[in-house]
Amino acid sequence: MAQRYANYHKLMRTTFSLFLFLGLLSCPMPLQSQNRLPESDAADSTVERTDWQQQMLELFDPDELSEEGYARLVEMLDDLDLERQWLRSDSVSDGVRRRSKLRQTLSVGLDRCLNTRDGYRDATRERRDAGKAYLGDANHGTLRYNLALTDRHSTSWRAGLVLDKDAGEAWHTRLPLADSFSLYAALTRRRGIVRQVCIGHYRLTLGTGLLCDQSFALGKNLQGASLMSAKPALAVHSSASETDFMQGAAVRLRLGERWELVPFLSARPIDGTLKSDTLTAWKSDGYHRTRTEDSKRGAAWLYNGGARLRCSGEWFAVSANVLYTQFSNVFWRPQLAYNRNYFRGRRLLQGSFDYDVYWLGLHMKGEFAADDGGGWATLHGVTRPLCDGWDATAIFRRYSDRYATLLGNALSESSAMQGERGGMLLIDGEITSHWSLQAAADWFRFTQAQYGIYRPSSGYELSAKTMFKASLHGQKWHASLRYRLKQKSRNNSLTADATDITPFFRHSVDFQSDWSHRNGLQLRSQVHARFFSIQNVGGLQNGLSLSQSVGWKRESCPLRAEVQATWFRADDYDCRLYIAEPNVRYGFGIPTLYGEGVRVSALLVWRIGRNLSLEAKYARVQYRNATSISSGLQRIGGNHQDNVWVQCGWKF
Repeated sequence: MAQRYANYHKLMRTTFSLFLFLGLLSCPMPLQSQNRLPESDAADSTVERTDWQQQMLELFDPDELSEEGYARLVEMLDDLDLERQWLRSDSVSDGVRRRSKLRQTLSVGLDRCLNTRDGYRDATRERRDAGKAYLGDANHGTLRYNLALTDRHSTSWRAGLVLDKDAGEAWHTRLPLADSFSLYAALTRRRGIVRQVCIGHYRLTLGTGLLCDQSFALGKNLQGASLMSAKPALAVHSSASETDFMQGAAVRLRLGERWELVPFLSARPIDGTLKSDTLTAWKSDGYHRTRTEDSKRGAAWLYNGGARLRCSGEWFAVSANVLYTQFSNVFWRPQLAYNRNYFRGRRLLQGSFDYDVYWLGLHMKGEFAADDGGGWATLHGVTRPLCDGWDATAIFRRYSDRYATLLGNALSESSAMQGERGGMLLIDGEITSHWSLQAAADWFRFTQAQYGIYRPSSGYELSAKTMFKASLHGQKWHASLRYRLKQKSRNNSLTADATDITPFFRHSVDFQSDWSHRNGLQLRSQVHARFFSIQNVGGLQNGLSLSQSVGWKRESCPLRAEVQATWFRADDYDCRLYIAEPNVRYGFGIPTLYGEGVRVSALLVWRIGRNLSLEAKYARVQYRNATSISSGLQRIGGNHQDNVWVQCGWKF
């Protein structure tokens, strides 16, 4: 049986590779192409931001993002949409500029697991001090406030506050009351030397992300697809996430027609473990629910500084980037087989050069980065238009064994971005006016041990997705079918040799169909299947889910409702399933399911007038043969879990 699986995988890999490369070579280059780079002042262009936002939505893949990553994606997209509305609502209309206008939004959200977890049972002071109970209640609360002002001189002012308390954390008696917060202010101008100023909490993106990319966590396929898109260098941190942001000030200066300078400074506390005044671990989950977790709060300080100098023209843009990082304490993590070349020390200096060029119908983009320890990394991509409506993108990456990065988030199979080389090919286009196709192939090789892979290895990932769109007589159909095959290695737990690894194969099939009518009725059907096997090991693990939702939504009606039911069965975590599910704004909408059971949910949205909205959701998951859910302090006794979300928003 193992040999049969191996032959099947080899046949699928060969067929898919031939399909991709023949598609690339068979289409001629268009005679006319636009060899012009988008405006270099991208942070001033709300149109470019909206295009990038739309691309992310279309390329969104539940398998590529965790629940936290999904929440940050929703927050970012909503944030960009608000900014687009603020900037456009006061723009020039019929040659007459409107008056300055102040806009404010306030959102308050609360969600809770209705079942009692072990961390809340008998939560006495003695049990809390012993780390056997949570410090706070089971409510997760979030408050968001945004203020924006656009004046008649094309200048926009913005400020905001985000307070967030996770379930299990205690409210504070001192400001800012909640466990975590984000406070920011920003100025954006279309003219003058000073084009943008960010104070407080902000996000920074340099080049392709080899040095720093704090936009939000993307999966590898999404990163490859978005590599050739433009991202703003600076943005306010309006997310509830407690990581991936700067705390300080940054400014974007326009130095003449072609030159732009972005200097930045940051100093923020980080969670970690201190031993003899040495930081041995950097904690990034943001949880402070127990005495142990709370003792790691603000263990050290992280200081960052640097600049980006950019020169741009009609068909090119080049940038030089410098990033300096310093810890208040020596950072020295325990050395293991997979992290022997990770950064250790107190200071790290990095520099990079990136480019973005349109030439002879090709769009070329890339970056070369190096650190003061002798490590280097390079990432390059080129997009070639094929026939009408078709594009092909080839991406090459190579990261040396000693390359050190702490804030990088570039295209990589491993989060370490170290000891890796690979190539990716993407093709997308329209087959007909109703059908479109996206296909991708990625080959990678690790030149040193990685987490869970204690010696050099290689692998590949192939995927294809076809989509159908149509509308007729007030009805709209949208359907998609995606197949993905991934081959990678992992440590072999069946042998006594700790360095023995074995390849595994994961097949994913996802189908989704959406239908809506102009009377407001909406239907969505989903089918997800997973197949997992390990080479030379008998047996095939699998997972399957069937989901159906019914909703009703009309622009003329203030009410929106949707219910969804899902049946699922997955042998283990390797065959886990991700189910797209409606949720309140900023809520987690992609549950991760394995085992066997049923999940149901109901969402109700009520627009009370033009400026007030109320959203509520209830979800219940029930497992068939489980006596408890989760483990540790998160354990729930029983076979079901109930959650409720409530959110209220104002615009004034």
